[in-house]
Amino acid sequence: MRGIEFREVSAEYRDSVEISKLRTSISRAYYALYHHIKEKWRELGWETQFLSVVQHDKLKDILNNIDEYSSIYSNFDMLQKSRRNADYILRQSMDSNIERRQIPNEALKALDAATKQFNECDHAVAKEQIIEYRRRTGQSCP
Repeated sequence: MRGIEFREVSAEYRDSVEISKLRTSISRAYYALYHHIKEKWRELGWETQFLSVVQHDKLKDILNNIDEYSSIYSNFDMLQKSRRNADYILRQSMDSNIERRQIPNEALKALDAATKQFNECDHAVAKEQIIEYRRRTGQSCP
């Protein structure tokens, strides 16, 4: 399975009348992007070189601090926040927004935009920027 396949689940569940499926739609949109990025890096051989443990906040930090990926950051951040709320804040009043499909629709749009932006990035340039960023911040590099 590829992470981007979660997009299909997100799209299917965003039209549900059940709050649990609408919340799942939001969560799957985030994980589609998260895993898509990690899979691309793995295909490029990066994960074993300097991203052996890419946790959620570490990935967000890279997207925020690497020029080549900066266009992705705001969509990733929105998806991450929405996913945390959908998964963990079950009593939150966002259910009215979810019922109107506002948040699931926004999550799917953010996923599509960020995926397109990520796929269009020059990953060779990004790799050099990541290495430089890690050196500047005192993190080990290959």
